This record gives sequence, structure tokens and C-alpha cells, in this order.
Amino acid sequence: MATGTKKKFSKKVSIEKQVRVSARIDEQMYVVLKLAYSKQGWTMEQRIQEMLQKELDYMMKQSWFKEMFASKDLLIKIAESAKESSKKDES
Repeated sequence: MATGTKKKFSKKVSIEKQVRVSARIDEQMYVVLKLAYSKQGWTMEQRIQEMLQKELDYMMKQSWFKEMFASKDLLIKIAESAKESSKKDES
């Protein structure tokens, strides 16, 4: 395996605030992926973020996703909910 083969992506996600995402995965899979990613110069967190970004990019092209976010009212509700959630986290 080549080391330092971290691929540069043209898209960068600008995130003001990050959240911790947790999932239970098979222990053997975790160890193998952790070793493989470290050999490639990645962290597990970076790979997960990249995979989620690719999934989001794909979903954003789908008609059901566009329809879901077509309503300005829905976007306002989501933004308000996020603000309320962040206020609760700060207290």
C-alpha cells in the first residue's frame, strides 16, 4: 500500500459548527478500516465526512430531495430548529 495517498477534493465543506456522529460497527471492520485509512493518510472522521458529503451530493440531485426543500417554510422551520438546538447545547 502506498502511504500519503490522500486524495485532494475540489469541494470543501465549510462548517461553522461540527457535531459528533456515532454509529456501532463491527469491531474487526473498524480495526481494518482504521489501519487502511491511516496508511492512506486519512482519519476515520475524515473518511466518514467524505462519504456523507458524497451521499448528500447524490441526494441533492434527486427530485424527491428537491421537492422536500422547495418550500421556504420548511427551510425556515429547519433553521429555527437548529438555532434552538444550538442554544440548548450552549446552556
